[in-house]
Amino acid sequence: MSTFFSCTRYAAFALSIVCSAIIASAAVWNLSLVQELDLGYPLDTYLTFLGAYGIANVFIVVSVELTFDRPFTARVWFECLWVLLLLAMNLAGAAYFTTHSPALCSAHGRNVLGNEGCTSNQVLMGFTWLNTSLLFLYLALLVVLTIVRAGSEPQVWSTYIRDISTPGFNKLISPSNARSNVAHAPRQVQVTEEKRPNVPIISIPKPKPRPRRPSSPSSGEDPIGGLRTYYDVEAYPHDPQRHGLASSTILPPSDIPGPVFYSQHMQTMLTLPQTAAIRDRDSQGRTTGPRKSSPPPLGLWPRMDAMSQPIRKRETPKESEPLPPLPSSSDSGPSPRRSLESPPTSPRDRPGGPRRPSATIPKPRPPPLDLSKGKTRVQPIVINTYQ
Repeated sequence: MSTFFSCTRYAAFALSIVCSAIIASAAVWNLSLVQELDLGYPLDTYLTFLGAYGIANVFIVVSVELTFDRPFTARVWFECLWVLLLLAMNLAGAAYFTTHSPALCSAHGRNVLGNEGCTSNQVLMGFTWLNTSLLFLYLALLVVLTIVRAGSEPQVWSTYIRDISTPGFNKLISPSNARSNVAHAPRQVQVTEEKRPNVPIISIPKPKPRPRRPSSPSSGEDPIGGLRTYYDVEAYPHDPQRHGLASSTILPPSDIPGPVFYSQHMQTMLTLPQTAAIRDRDSQGRTTGPRKSSPPPLGLWPRMDAMSQPIRKRETPKESEPLPPLPSSSDSGPSPRRSLESPPTSPRDRPGGPRRPSATIPKPRPPPLDLSKGKTRVQPIVINTYQ
């Protein structure tokens, strides 16, 4: 409703400005025609002033309201006052113009000016009544809304025009009205108490605490199916055997002298024992043997007593005896090549009997090359050794 009232208000202002401008223009036109007939017609002067006053009044009210936040010109009583004044002025001019027949529409005026004078009178009369009707409708709407609000809000006439139809209108009233409402509040409470003296008091029972159920191995599960709304956290069971086993574990000594040539990091690594004694785990007297440790991945290195060990000489393998030279044949001049064989890695059986020399085939030498002759082609000599 606030949007509807604001749109109606500004639309009425716009139409009032248009009607006032037309009234002022038609009054000036009609006054110029009356002067040609040498007639005294003061109503045209009044209507010219009325049109100019209506335009100026609307422009001033709207500009002041837009410039300042909450001026006194935007209050309900001031709005009703200037609209009522402008309505009365327009109603008086329209009524006087209608009751007195204008001279321009007479026979003498039509003979002198023609239909032009009568047309100006009709335009002036029509827009005067239109402006009067528009102002009357706006004033009636404003007064009706104010009277409706005045029943519940006595200070409605002092409020601002923009808040007259908003839902939070009762919050914008003056402090005096708020004090009056507070003063009336206890009286209303007393009246309501007198009307209903035998109202029973309902006592709300306090909720009983939920019984705590004993914990079970499946305390977090519902016997019907799924998880319950709550669950209990079980305590950690105390095992005395594990506690005794943990306390009976023998820890290695912390200070063991190590070799000087190792760093501190290596000394701490070398001082860890390879085996640890574990006491009896069973309370009935059963004992277990010492735990066997796995062999170290690097063997006995590094050795703690490396400096105290005696120096051992490594035995070098004996060289194998050279084989006897093979007998040379009388046919061939040069001696055959000696075969070099690697010493046997393992003993093997030797054949018995006297040793026989291996058969050798003499290789002939090529004839000496004679370089004194010209280019000679040396023919290769092919010897068949398998004859």
